[in-house]
Amino acid sequence: MNIMTKTATESYVAILNIKDCLGCGKCIEKCLTKAIPYSLIGLFSSLLEIDKARCTGCGNCISFCPH
Repeated sequence: MNIMTKTATESYVAILNIKDCLGCGKCIEKCLTKAIPYSLIGLFSSLLEIDKARCTGCGNCISFCPH
């Protein structure tokens, strides 16, 4: 995860790149607003998405991502 983009409201939101994901879960652990929910189907499946309503664009997930 290394990208931030602006939404229509001009606040930054993280974008998850599944193909580059190492599966470490650090982004989920470090997200202060729980905007990256744990999926019971699979922690690092293509169903994992950033909850744009919860994401504040703080960049915490990106700063702890080893990729």
